[in-house]
Formats: sequence, C-alpha cells, structure tokens
Amino acid sequence: MGNRDNAFQRLLADEHLFVRFIRRYLRQHMPDAIDVETLTPEDVYREEADIMLAYMQKEFRKARREGREEGREEGREEGREEIVIRLLERGMAISLVSEITGFAEDRVRELSKRKL
Repeated sequence: MGNRDNAFQRLLADEHLFVRFIRRYLRQHMPDAIDVETLTPEDVYREEADIMLAYMQKEFRKARREGREEGREEGREEGREEIVIRLLERGMAISLVSEITGFAEDRVRELSKRKL
C-alpha cells in the first residue's frame, strides 16, 4: 500500500480522527450545509452519507444533462454538414456555402471531399 492508502486506513480506523477530518472538510467545502461543531460521530457518518449521496446525485444529473447537450450539438453539427454536402452537390460555390452555413471555407472544402 502507498502512503495515501495507509493514511486513509488510519483515518477510517480512528473514529475521532475521522470525525475531525469530516468536520474540517465540511467547514472548508460546504460551510453552510450543516452545523459541523455539534456533530457526533453517528451524525457524521449519517450526514456524510447523506451529503455524499446528494452530491453524487447532483453530479449524475449534471453529467446526464451535459451528455444530452453534447449529443444534441453533435446532431446539429452533422445536420449542418449534410446541408453543406447537399448545397455543394447542387453546384453552389464554396464561398456561398460557407456564408450560409457559417463553416469556414476550409471546412467546406474538406466536406466537399466527403461527397465525392
């Protein structure tokens, strides 16, 4: 085990040390979450579990939102690329396709190779 693992094992093994660690952590990172000075060891475990669960749920929801938004953005980008290809297939000038779609002319040229 590394030094961090040993320190973590000691922290978990000593209830009072663990409570002090949690109080310090909560004071620094979540000062308004709970009154850390009145926590008992039992409260720390229960409160810490509740806080960690709430934090994990919040982060999970955030990750899902970000993932959905990334998917939407990728879909929009693919749609714009399809429009570029269709406009080029109909003989529209690269500069005009660039102006209409907002893609740089270099990107339009790159996409024109895909249509061939």
